[in-house]
Amino acid sequence: MDFETAFRRIKELKRENSIAKEILDLYQNILEFQRTSFERTGINYEELPASLAVEKPLIQIIEKEIKSETISKLFEDFFEFISLFGTPQMKESAKKAKGNRYFSPEKVKESLTGYLLEGKEIPDVPLEFLRLSVLSVTPILLSPVSKKLQEQLTEDFESTNCPYCGSKALIGYLKKEKEGKRFLICPVCYGEWPIKRDVCANCGNEDLEEHYYFIPESKEDKHIRVDICNKCKHYIKTVDERVLSDEGKTCSPLVEDLATPYIDIRLLEEGYEKVTKNLFGF
Repeated sequence: MDFETAFRRIKELKRENSIAKEILDLYQNILEFQRTSFERTGINYEELPASLAVEKPLIQIIEKEIKSETISKLFEDFFEFISLFGTPQMKESAKKAKGNRYFSPEKVKESLTGYLLEGKEIPDVPLEFLRLSVLSVTPILLSPVSKKLQEQLTEDFESTNCPYCGSKALIGYLKKEKEGKRFLICPVCYGEWPIKRDVCANCGNEDLEEHYYFIPESKEDKHIRVDICNKCKHYIKTVDERVLSDEGKTCSPLVEDLATPYIDIRLLEEGYEKVTKNLFGF
């Protein structure tokens, strides 16, 4: 995640009177929380072992290398942050999450990896708030390592799952410097990896009669295409960095996802499920 790029794109979208202004305001605050939290973790990322030779290396790093106290403190800090900047409903959930034993140093690793690997919920914490909390905290812990791991990917690597933590992608983008090659982005560790343009990011389907894309009718969003799979009934948005660049605009795919909730509403009404929901649950 390039925070400065994300902040610039949010500013551009607000200037364009984005329909998602309130969402972007809150997301900007969360990004600022993430950026300032990196320095407070005290983790020496240079010393953390990181190799794609093991399955889901980032999950193993959580389990073995990062102190439970560090993870627990990050959640505490996030709950305090939400108590100040969240919506009334979020503030109420943060109040309930504070002091929850599943976020204590004794239980937090089990809670976090249980949610990431098996989707296990935490008692007395609404699933929507748990998702928001995890997808706000895990990038702080994992993105410096996923960035190092990206250097180990070979040119021919292709996958529908994040090679660093095993999660499904949130969004894709067509990278300008790679002549429009398609990359996927993980919401858990902010890692990115390549995948063919005509492959379903959920089930891997390559049948062009069942996997296709459309471009939204809104002229403001012509840089986005929506990839749909009729085999598994899932979809994912893909941002074309080349279009934004030609218009002199910034490309920050995770921001674009939050700025286009109307696409998610439309696809949900048509019976499609998003490959992965974002931190706000759509």
